Amino acid sequence: MIGIRSSVTGWLRAWVITALAILGASLSAFGQDAAKDPAQVEAEQKQKFLEQLNKGKYAITLDAATGETSGPGMGVLSDATVDAQFVLIGEDHGIREIPQFAGSVFEMLAPRGFHTLAIETGPNVTSVMQENVAKPDGAARMAEFVKRYPFSVAFYNWREEYAFLQRCARASDGKVNLWGLDQELMGSAGYLLKRISEQMLGPDARTMAAQLIKENDERYAAAAKTGDPSGLFMMTAKDAELSDFTNLLKTQGTPAAEKMMASLWESREIYKKFMEGQGFLSNRQRAQLLKKNFKHDYTTAGEDHAPPTKVMFKFGAYHMYRGLNLLNNNDIGNLVAELADWNGTKSVDIVILGVKGEEAAFGGIGRPSAKQPLDLRADKRGDFSFIEPLLDNMLRDSWTLFDLRALRSHFASYGKVDPELTRMIFGYDFLVLVPQTTASTDLE
Repeated sequence: MIGIRSSVTGWLRAWVITALAILGASLSAFGQDAAKDPAQVEAEQKQKFLEQLNKGKYAITLDAATGETSGPGMGVLSDATVDAQFVLIGEDHGIREIPQFAGSVFEMLAPRGFHTLAIETGPNVTSVMQENVAKPDGAARMAEFVKRYPFSVAFYNWREEYAFLQRCARASDGKVNLWGLDQELMGSAGYLLKRISEQMLGPDARTMAAQLIKENDERYAAAAKTGDPSGLFMMTAKDAELSDFTNLLKTQGTPAAEKMMASLWESREIYKKFMEGQGFLSNRQRAQLLKKNFKHDYTTAGEDHAPPTKVMFKFGAYHMYRGLNLLNNNDIGNLVAELADWNGTKSVDIVILGVKGEEAAFGGIGRPSAKQPLDLRADKRGDFSFIEPLLDNMLRDSWTLFDLRALRSHFASYGKVDPELTRMIFGYDFLVLVPQTTASTDLE
């Protein structure tokens, strides 16, 4: 007993001495920091942040002729995603180089069992893309669909974006699964109503479907004269009229027709809330829809069986954040990260942004896409102005991949970091910056 007591006493004495030494060193360091000028402390913290940032940056090179990306940065991404179940790409829209990058990532993932691609389009329109994407004349078919049902397809009415889908199909031996998780686009009412009219409808429902299609076409023609999307049928149709048709479908329709009508209703609600200045509620409803559609597709894929389905996502940057995004919304990206934790698997989040050049943008109803200048530094919206420290430390002759994971371990030692930059560092694993961009072009 005496020997044991002596051993314990000796261990306690040693622990106390060590603890006091650590405390003394900490107090000494605190005293030294306290004695420093606050501006000096802040400068040292900033320098420490930049040193760590620059340790984790890598070059990526794009071959413009083939659309292939290469370089050390792609090697880093390959290593990071080798055991991932979900890979999420958050992007800026309308930039030619971004789908080329995404195509390279999917080609890297396909041999590892990735054959499913979740995209920012409505489920009903996505079924059209699914039908055509692996066909030799798929692009021509899609161009004809876009011409027939204008503003029914988000983003994949651009040539480079549709080429990305075709590239994914080739990487999957033609068996890529497309999951459209978003609302239907503002001009898609005509397509939805046409699909509904092709169902086995009763006489009254068929007559009303034809009437609504006629109204949609008239509203589109009027909106095309002004370019104003608020004049489209999806936003201007009368609630009473849509309710009457919805009720008719309950007795003279089919489950498929009712489902398509419900999709039109929800898309309409999301758009109307946004146009009425209820931005947060609109974005919240949209995020909930993304999650609901993902839940349906994911569970339908058979998640009671191993191994779990692997999915690559390609959405606007706000949607893919882990945690709260810049709209203070926990979007689909957060759900996927939590699901990976639940499954005991892994998700990898990549955000890619253009820095300067040009991008394609909405040109108005009835009009082609508009080409506009892009300058992330001078962006008056200030969406990503907080990444200026990263813009200042880009590589000169290539794209730059920043490994944001490396900044997390000792984050408190960097002092005050912009809150939105902090959110990005913990919301994304990697940031890719494209120094010079080219605008996407319309599919024709």
